[in-house]
Amino acid sequence: MIKLSGARYEFGPDLKEKYNEPRAPTSREKYQLTDMNPITYCLVIEEADEEHIVPRPPHFDERRYLNTTQLTQSEHNALPWPHTPVPAFASVDTVYSSRRIVDSYNLKGVRGPDAILLCWFVQDYPLDILPKHVIDALEAIEPGSSMKNIVEMTREQRQIIFEDAKHHSLGMLYHLQTTVHDRMTDKRQSFRRFKLSDEFGTPDQVPFKPYVRESLRLNAMYMMRQQDTTPVGPTTETFGRVMYHDGVSAWQFEYDFHMTGRTFLSGEEESTAWQSYFKPGRTWGPPYSGLCLFPLRSLVPETMDGLLGAQKKSEPPVELVV
Repeated sequence: MIKLSGARYEFGPDLKEKYNEPRAPTSREKYQLTDMNPITYCLVIEEADEEHIVPRPPHFDERRYLNTTQLTQSEHNALPWPHTPVPAFASVDTVYSSRRIVDSYNLKGVRGPDAILLCWFVQDYPLDILPKHVIDALEAIEPGSSMKNIVEMTREQRQIIFEDAKHHSLGMLYHLQTTVHDRMTDKRQSFRRFKLSDEFGTPDQVPFKPYVRESLRLNAMYMMRQQDTTPVGPTTETFGRVMYHDGVSAWQFEYDFHMTGRTFLSGEEESTAWQSYFKPGRTWGPPYSGLCLFPLRSLVPETMDGLLGAQKKSEPPVELVV
């Protein structure tokens, strides 16, 4: 709606010179305008009486879902700066118990079938660099479109990225139901006994859109800055440095980036083997902000009357934002 209105907006990482934010990058090198918080197709799976293995998705490559210690030396050498090894999963038991929606085994009075929300960073789909088959599909529609930020793409172009992100997420479930199943000593917790839920009403049983963590930013009368929200004092339970006179909502949040970088293990974009990585300044928190207000001016376009820009972030189904 902001785009259709003709109001000005921003997207991608701001450089430090713009708002002087402490964690902002100082140059575009490695921080191109396509660098965004990744999108994620969340999956809801429910327990079944029989084994159900999802079909092997297109462009599946198991190396995307492995701990980096399981890669070959040449693949490990392809990982960019700075690289902090992150395990694909802490343990199968963690995936089995975390984000559980229905747990009839441990909660009295709860009826099955049990259900789990799969929303793990391993399912995240980076946007800074795209795989070659996605680039080719985009370029066939419009030359140069593969270099656009997702905000600037058409709905048709975004759908190409959405479909590949969907296949990547389904690939994680396929990995859990095959390789991880084969390595499990206790098959009672196997993900083969879970199937995709029908609750979304889609033909492929996957949500009709991905979880979008980052969108465009309205050029408002006032653009909030990280330094405004820096907590005063040593703990996260202190106030931001600026309390706006026109505050319309109270908040405190972690400055949270999932892994925004994608690196191809062969060094080539045509490879289906890639992993995500953190870029400096764009990582999971901390820090947290202080206790803050959100100013009305940040909802008002800088040059347009009659429009308020506001958005409800599209969270996974069972998470709530207060």
